[in-house]
Amino acid sequence: MQVTIRPLKSSDARNLQRAALSSVGHVGQWLDWCTPRYTLSSARSWLQESKSLWDEGTAYRWAIEPTEVLPECSNQILGCVEIRVPRLEAPEGRMGYRVAREVLGRGVCTQAAVQALQWGFEQLNLERVELLIQPDNEVSIAVAKKLGATFQERLEGAIAFHDQRKAADLYAVTAAQLCQINPVKTRRSWPTSVEYLRKA
Repeated sequence: MQVTIRPLKSSDARNLQRAALSSVGHVGQWLDWCTPRYTLSSARSWLQESKSLWDEGTAYRWAIEPTEVLPECSNQILGCVEIRVPRLEAPEGRMGYRVAREVLGRGVCTQAAVQALQWGFEQLNLERVELLIQPDNEVSIAVAKKLGATFQERLEGAIAFHDQRKAADLYAVTAAQLCQINPVKTRRSWPTSVEYLRKA
């Protein structure tokens, strides 16, 4: 399955809600907002936040879509990927990703993450992108390794989850590591400029 990424739009709210609700079983154990109570209003608020963060240059979020219609999937938004820039003065980002249950194990997350990383290295001039992953999240760790990310250290209390602080393993990937490990070509269907969303 081939996928592409694009910036999120306000009209994505319903599909994002559906994707979240269909993913509670495997995403909810790592992200505490992903519950059966995730509402359309929650999706709309997240999209508004995404637009503001993009305009500020502090986070870039994309929808993951198939390059062709998938009859087996009722929702054509397959997940989301993002790169945050915690400190604007530092050439480092932080990546997150998730995909719907229907497409687990089909390379969707890896392809989308590669495209987002390529964009971050090319357009934001990032030198390194980090991933914070709970140690028992084997699926997410497997994706990180496919991206060429290497383990750095375990950070105690690094992730908030249901009012608790949990340990996270820190992985990091550079442009050189990405090129060596994963040859997936970019399949973006939108312009590369950082200004894209403001003009959309």
